[in-house]
Amino acid sequence: MRKRKMKNQAHQHRMEQLHAMLLEMIQGNLMYEMKIASKKDCLSGISALLNMLNEELRAFVQRDAFQNTQSPFIPIAIGSMILNASHHIEQVTSQIPSLLHYPPEVFIGTNLQDLLLPESLPLYQQTMEALKSTPQDILICPLEFRAGNGLHLKLSGSLQWLTTPAQRPLLVITFMEVVRKDSVLLPRDPFTFANNSSIPAEDRKKLEAAATYLKAHVEDHMISLTELARLVRTNEFKLKRYFKQMYHTTVHEYQKQLRLRRAALYLTDTNLSMKQIAKKLGYKTAPHFSKVFKEHYQMPPSVYRKEKRPPFN
Repeated sequence: MRKRKMKNQAHQHRMEQLHAMLLEMIQGNLMYEMKIASKKDCLSGISALLNMLNEELRAFVQRDAFQNTQSPFIPIAIGSMILNASHHIEQVTSQIPSLLHYPPEVFIGTNLQDLLLPESLPLYQQTMEALKSTPQDILICPLEFRAGNGLHLKLSGSLQWLTTPAQRPLLVITFMEVVRKDSVLLPRDPFTFANNSSIPAEDRKKLEAAATYLKAHVEDHMISLTELARLVRTNEFKLKRYFKQMYHTTVHEYQKQLRLRRAALYLTDTNLSMKQIAKKLGYKTAPHFSKVFKEHYQMPPSVYRKEKRPPFN
């Protein structure tokens, strides 16, 4: 009975992926790709055919946009990210969350490499190595992401190092895509970043200290704004206001996202039960943990473990 239930859940998940893929293609978004299950059945065949059709359409549109001056298609920038030297995302433009189908708070502080598919990592790392020797260059690198809707997202990114007035290197990745000239599906203002220059340098250091503390104490109790402000030697008003400005989320939501990210790691890298994970991360019950996890990742933790866990585990 249990095996049948799990089989039905997996089938439902694959049907949802198929539906999501069709919706993206209908809207003219040819950047996505379906993960093909190892099981050889009708759904796998349909998924493979959709991927092939999508690839052909994408290639046609790209050729037409670059070779035909009368083409209805045009290459544009569809979003950007700013990373620090350790590959952690500091800012994203407003288009990135909807493009990758994740809430905005997921991105800030996350290592970009954690969002990429394993097969995309070597090329990204090679490109970063090449940029070390020629930091003034702009290099193009195809990147493949695991999107929140269960699909794989293929994007072409231009990578360039920038140096801030404080001599802090930042990596800007601008993603390009070919779209219809009359398209209203994708915004045309991808370079609008939240401005953190209004935050005093001393307060920025305290905010970074607060974020570092939260990352180091994911499995402790959820700390209050008052406690955190006292720890980093600032007041609640400044912490609340500047934290939201710098990290695009509240202190409470930031802690929540850190816990869910840790939960995802436990699911893929350990054999801990749902009850054990819930207890370690401060959730009242395993069902409560499952509910919160599903709201964020669009699938129950049991399905996430099955889908994302490496085969050697």
